[in-house]
Amino acid sequence: MDYIYYVDELEKLHNQEIVHIANLSEMEDDLPKLYRLVKSSDANAVSFYVIEGKKTPIGILVMLYKDSIACKMEKAKIVMPSIQKLAILLDYENNK
Repeated sequence: MDYIYYVDELEKLHNQEIVHIANLSEMEDDLPKLYRLVKSSDANAVSFYVIEGKKTPIGILVMLYKDSIACKMEKAKIVMPSIQKLAILLDYENNK
């Protein structure tokens, strides 16, 4: 895969912490590079959850959906506790 500069789009996601996109065409203008990746997966909806370390974001969990997502907040309530645990494991340098 060719190198693609994603930093500008990742910063947009980091600033919002949780991004749900039910219609991929909404994503095309704001996140065109990520849009191409998601579109190639045949997903119809996507959610991005930022994994926060103590000082900086340390990753992003991407959930692809075959069908459109209905209740966005219910999904976040289920996913967020697991992301907290994952953040502790991934941010081991700051948790010593």
